Amino acid sequence: MTGTLINIIAVLFGGLLGSFLGARLPDKMRETVMSGLGLVTAVVGMQMALGTHNILLVMGSVLVGGVLGEWWRIEDGLEAAGRWLEERVGSAMGSTDERSITRAFVTASLVFCVGPLTILGWRWNGRFAVIAYLIPVGYCLAGLVLIVVVGLGGFPDTAYLHQAARSFGFGPIPDGAAVALLVALQGSAGMIYSVATAAGEELGWRGFLVPELARKLSFTPVAVLSGLVWATWHYPVFALLFPPGNGVPMWFSLPTFTSAAVAVSFAQAWLRLRTDSVWPPIVLHASHNVWMQAICTPLIIEKPSTKWVAGEPGLVFVALSALVAAVFWAKRKELTEPKAASSSPIQTGIDDDGRRSE
Repeated sequence: MTGTLINIIAVLFGGLLGSFLGARLPDKMRETVMSGLGLVTAVVGMQMALGTHNILLVMGSVLVGGVLGEWWRIEDGLEAAGRWLEERVGSAMGSTDERSITRAFVTASLVFCVGPLTILGWRWNGRFAVIAYLIPVGYCLAGLVLIVVVGLGGFPDTAYLHQAARSFGFGPIPDGAAVALLVALQGSAGMIYSVATAAGEELGWRGFLVPELARKLSFTPVAVLSGLVWATWHYPVFALLFPPGNGVPMWFSLPTFTSAAVAVSFAQAWLRLRTDSVWPPIVLHASHNVWMQAICTPLIIEKPSTKWVAGEPGLVFVALSALVAAVFWAKRKELTEPKAASSSPIQTGIDDDGRRSE
């Protein structure tokens, strides 16, 4: 009960304060504050999800809540109730000012309950989420087949398969069944944890950074700059992710990893701007982590040359990610109306050649 009262007071106080001060703040400052609220809200949500003892319960609650919310059209009902309240109370108070107390209350409700996640592109886009999931599946399987066919690595690594089978609670099973089990469980249930961890990064890089860059830059520099930021973020722990003693030297792995991250960012940036949703980039990132790190790369039997071509710093992935980048760069003309991180109208666009125009 105490928490509910605190929330009520916070909304009322925020609404009153916003009604008197909001119009006096510059547009850019309001956009920055809204974006900051979105990031904090998302981080709190992810912390609570990761802290649960039953992530399946969280997943089920989100799925059921999303289906019921869309079925019952709760958001439409809240908006209709807000309009009704504003018409009745606003007219009774004789106020036509957009900064009225009623409008401040409605705005506060949106900011506290809807706005922070909406401006980060939190709306689900199922069609492109499926496409995003399949992109890493494609280049990971293609890389695995290429490495094995050329003879740069073997398949499958039975030691890893037996270890994976034991971790799933199975005893000795045939290699084919173990591979199928690994793909089925990691490719589905493994995505739950992977989505939770990938979202922590993607809310910053693609949820906020990409739309903000797209307000001023064309698609190519948006993809390159966001990819460089994404890659650089890993640098402090790079030696832990790819220990030089267990693989290739850092003078090789650091540039190849960075190149691949920038290349994949072309797909990530395109999906974010095309759908106005952060979910497809989250799903692509999570799918990459599952298929690259838990399925395809560990299944390769290492040979002397394997370390130079397999995995995230490997040359095969660099080449395939460059192909992915080329595909989405060629589709940049479809981004005619990029969405910004804020809810304010966008005054710029992208012309037929993918260049921004005023």
